[in-house]
Amino acid sequence: MRIIDWLKSDPRGKFALFGIGSVALLCGLIAILIAEFRIEPGDFRNNLVLVALALSFLGATTAAIGYIGLTFGRIARFFEKDAHVEQDSESDP
Repeated sequence: MRIIDWLKSDPRGKFALFGIGSVALLCGLIAILIAEFRIEPGDFRNNLVLVALALSFLGATTAAIGYIGLTFGRIARFFEKDAHVEQDSESDP
């Protein structure tokens, strides 16, 4: 499967990927803020921040892949030749 075909196919899946990544990023950032202001310094706080950073990184990466797929997929569909436009222009006298 070519990358152009992947970009043009399944925009709902790419939007779901973007949404899941965004939620994971926000959850990680919220966990970091909670650890900073609500949990006393110690090993538990440090471990929580490390896990939250990993979650934030994975969420940001997933959201970026979904967003780039949506954006370039729309651009690829915009530039491709539409079959129905060619058929309509051939049928005109």
